Amino acid sequence: MHAHGSSPKSKRSLVEKIASKPTTKRRAALNNLTESEIDLLEYEWRCWGRPAQFAPDGDWLTWLVLAGRGFGKTRCGAEFVRERICGDTPLAAGRWRHVAIIAETAADARDVMVGKGKSGTDASGLLQVHPADYRPVYLTSARQLRWPNGAIGSIYNATEPDQLRGPQFDGAWCDELAKWRYASDTWDMLQMGLRTGANPQVVITTTPIEGALWRRSQIEESRVARNDVPDLKRIVIAVDPSVSTSEGSNETGIIAVGVAYNNHAYVLDDRSGVFTPDEWGRQVVALYRNDGDKLPRKADRVIGERNNGGDMVESTIRTFDRNIAYQSVWASKGKFMRAEPVSALYEQGRVHHVGAFPKLEDQMCEFTADFDRARSGYSPDRLDALVWGLTKLLVDYQVPDMQFAVPPEIAGRPRDVPGGTVGPAPNWSGRPERGGVP
Repeated sequence: MHAHGSSPKSKRSLVEKIASKPTTKRRAALNNLTESEIDLLEYEWRCWGRPAQFAPDGDWLTWLVLAGRGFGKTRCGAEFVRERICGDTPLAAGRWRHVAIIAETAADARDVMVGKGKSGTDASGLLQVHPADYRPVYLTSARQLRWPNGAIGSIYNATEPDQLRGPQFDGAWCDELAKWRYASDTWDMLQMGLRTGANPQVVITTTPIEGALWRRSQIEESRVARNDVPDLKRIVIAVDPSVSTSEGSNETGIIAVGVAYNNHAYVLDDRSGVFTPDEWGRQVVALYRNDGDKLPRKADRVIGERNNGGDMVESTIRTFDRNIAYQSVWASKGKFMRAEPVSALYEQGRVHHVGAFPKLEDQMCEFTADFDRARSGYSPDRLDALVWGLTKLLVDYQVPDMQFAVPPEIAGRPRDVPGGTVGPAPNWSGRPERGGVP
């Protein structure tokens, strides 16, 4: 992958160089141009663009343009697509015949990448960067751009990854990938469709997420395989319920987490999804019982948020198991304040994901202090469930209901942890175990 970003050392464009010359030399350079050449100059990207905005040479697969506002990322992407689609004349074939145009939302694709209804001074989308003879037609109902030479641009958004199932592409432009709701699913679907043309390529233009509580590299460094999970003294199933079952409802977050005797936590499973209460109730109870052997053993307790659903979580799961161990929790703080202590545990290397959980990890790495559900198009329910589970295991471990004694045969014995061996397990105080549930 090739990556470009903004830099104070970026070289100037040809137009900037001409503009910096003394007035006499500037006029001399422009006076040598014919009127038609001056008209074409408006669309000559190699004159206006900076070297850092041009695609790299060579046989690469993905070009990442990671930069802040004002760098010209949208113009980069639009000009790259134009260069690949258009031939020497308006009707001549270019290198690409079918390009995927993917934005965070459908509105972003229309307003930013396509630039519908905007002038060249207001936007730098695909409709703005083409001279009139080369300019594509935007077909709103078909969600397509069609060029005079027959090439097609199909428009997608990252809230509906399955749209990409089936079509084949010569290349793609992905905008604001760092904010995509289903980044992993959308990216995987795209990769399966990049199978036409001599060398399918992708350009990604995105602003880095600033202020996110988690980083992907941080999660990756602490990831472990199932065989590397030590004995767990406590396993809980955390539930963040959705109170609606209509189309477009939020997900119900269902996350299994455990804590070992070294006070390292392990994220064991993610069963979250859009369910009816009956469906998520069955999922929670099955995970609690360890049906399917996804956990090291049966869980100790279910943790459920009461803010939206009241006693719905408890009443729903007790429909399937009257004797299930359950504790309700109440959110007295905002999401970000609840998540900060859990984020600190990841920074300390004390939380390990057992395998990969792409949708959960997407929500984690997109969660910032100014996260807005309406703007993002989703509620981070998987993340909420994770925070509840880890809070009860590690942040609020001193609460008596969550304390329990270390078995005598284990107390004082060194514990194996990722990266080495630590000393004796802590001497936890509290009620002794009764039937596996405190």
